[in-house]
Amino acid sequence: MEKVLKNGCRYGESAFTFAFLFKLVLDDTGLKPSVIAHELNRERSLMYKWLSGKSTPPVSYFPDIVSIVSTHTSEARKRILENKLRSLIGRISLCRDVRTTVLSADSFDDFLSECLHLSVMDGIALETQGDGAGELRWQTLVFSGALFAALFGGVLWNLLNRLFRWPYFMGSIEESLRGTHALLWAVVTTAPVPLPLLLLSRPAKRRGLIVSVTLFIVIGSLSAFAFFSLGIREVIESAGWSYRMQESIIGVLFSLMLSLPPLLAASLIFSRGRLAWGHVLLLFLPAFTVFLTLCITFLIDRPAAEITQLRGFAVAFVLRLTLFFSLLWAYRLSANTGMR
Repeated sequence: MEKVLKNGCRYGESAFTFAFLFKLVLDDTGLKPSVIAHELNRERSLMYKWLSGKSTPPVSYFPDIVSIVSTHTSEARKRILENKLRSLIGRISLCRDVRTTVLSADSFDDFLSECLHLSVMDGIALETQGDGAGELRWQTLVFSGALFAALFGGVLWNLLNRLFRWPYFMGSIEESLRGTHALLWAVVTTAPVPLPLLLLSRPAKRRGLIVSVTLFIVIGSLSAFAFFSLGIREVIESAGWSYRMQESIIGVLFSLMLSLPPLLAASLIFSRGRLAWGHVLLLFLPAFTVFLTLCITFLIDRPAAEITQLRGFAVAFVLRLTLFFSLLWAYRLSANTGMR
């Protein structure tokens, strides 16, 4: 059942006016209209005009209003108000970009400012005629970013092998990566995965994402380097298991080492240390998809050399593709659940 506020607005309806927001702020913070009027050096009657919707303040008032609310409100009340507003923003009709921008505000002051500006925009339900074009552009960017993340690292690595005549091509089993080559492979193939996230984010949010992207690249590269340096594949191959068993174990361990540490680090930053169940499931999604890919390749009846190359390409493609979407969903999950 939807909660009805005193001014008649309901959680979930599209009417998100300044009068509605101003009333909600006063109710949840305990502030009196007289306090706002005194701090703004305005008549108290103006506050009641705002509450009734007869007038709306200019946006130049918003920084002062945010400052007054932040100064005169306890942290507990601010948290209650913020959580309520985040829940409300998640349920009213907004286009994707607007909702993401508002919910991605880092601090209480920034978030309240975004809400104030949102409340004076015309015609909220904000599902404008151009939203279909915006949605198509978003989907195109995501698709392009996913292909870049999945393919660019492998293509660049093979080009480096041809240029320097290294023997570490895709599907190569004659040579095992070690030392500098293993570290270089780790960086070249890991870095393209999170980079599209910067393109998909708004310019104002990119600076904050740089830390997460950099940490993802560093931890992912070190994890990949550790997999080869520790000789895990050789240990498993010497255990005497069947071919399918050992390839499955190697593939799952490989994907876990390359995906779980960097995804965990990025998710902790996105969610400010408060992981939801969705974040936890995303940590294991790459390894699960790699396992399914391996099972499919086992069903293909082709010469061993062809299957080895096919399996190497398929595992690398699926792993990095799922890594990209897991990282993207972890970031959007943190925004949409009010964690960021």
